[in-house]
Amino acid sequence: MKQLEIIAAKRADLLEKYSDVVKATAAAREKIISDLDTYINQAEETLKGKGTIVYHAKDAAQARQLILELCADKQKLVRFANPELDEIEFDSLMEEAGKEVALTDVGEIIVKQLGKEGSKHPLLANLEGLSQEDIIQALQAYVGETIENPQELNRAVQKKIRQEVLASNYGVTNVQGIVAENGTIVIGENEGNGRTVSNLPYRHIVVAGYDRLYDSAEETLRGIQTANIYGLGKQNPAYYSLISGQSRTADIEFHMAYGVHGPLEVHLILLDNGRRELQKKGCGNLLKCIDCGACYNSLNALAEQNNWKNTMLTAKFVGLAAINGKLKAAHGLDVLADFTCPVGITAADVKKAFQ
Repeated sequence: MKQLEIIAAKRADLLEKYSDVVKATAAAREKIISDLDTYINQAEETLKGKGTIVYHAKDAAQARQLILELCADKQKLVRFANPELDEIEFDSLMEEAGKEVALTDVGEIIVKQLGKEGSKHPLLANLEGLSQEDIIQALQAYVGETIENPQELNRAVQKKIRQEVLASNYGVTNVQGIVAENGTIVIGENEGNGRTVSNLPYRHIVVAGYDRLYDSAEETLRGIQTANIYGLGKQNPAYYSLISGQSRTADIEFHMAYGVHGPLEVHLILLDNGRRELQKKGCGNLLKCIDCGACYNSLNALAEQNNWKNTMLTAKFVGLAAINGKLKAAHGLDVLADFTCPVGITAADVKKAFQ
């Protein structure tokens, strides 16, 4: 993507000011991955203490089954873009189950409307090669109206997204971090729709890998900031959501009420799906990944050589797909060049997952 060249230049400027944040994030990721089980146990205890319902999925199949059980009597879901949902093939699962899933990421909506295929960046929709006219036509098709004014069209898109969210029984979201010490789920994003998806439906499902854990809120926020610096060339995301279990309030006569200002239920599926296997194989370094996408160009060369279709390109995702037999480097790994990584993951770490 040409856009990545612009991001790299912005990143260089930001790093002059925030290099200490990046160093602290690298140290925080090393701490978590080196003692993962301790933090998993701590997080589960604090999450349950806040009213979050926690599940463990040993693999993608178990995560898919849990989602089907949770949504057994519901037909309408809305989701926010999430690498873990790609990992467990959530969209195909819902299609097979005959359940409607609404999208909320505008870039993803455009890609779907145009039927555009290609490798996936964790923070950016693949709009490479699309003209402004293409994008406008895609959004007009989404709202079902021929609105020419860009501002009016944007308002119509946001209105439809909100209607889709309000009509949904479950909101399914990503998560940039889970704070082990106090059981808080943190979402950082730039459109505001992640907040809507997590807050308006009465039931909220989060699918998160074990590696999403951080020790403290400060470390979590630094990790999200680092991902934005490296992946988007931005200092911070526009919106943060800090979710501490189900919505609750005691405003009225000090009686606790649930589900008044947000979801009545929060379900968190903690996903292994090869993460411990990566550690056993000596590839645990990949679990430090913060899904910033700084490695995208290098991984994309590998994807093109091996004809990988519609693959999320992060070092962690590729490593997990390799160890689970989902991706094979039939034409070799030689084009995988060294890449920039804020937490010290290298091309050699990725290659080792295929061996």
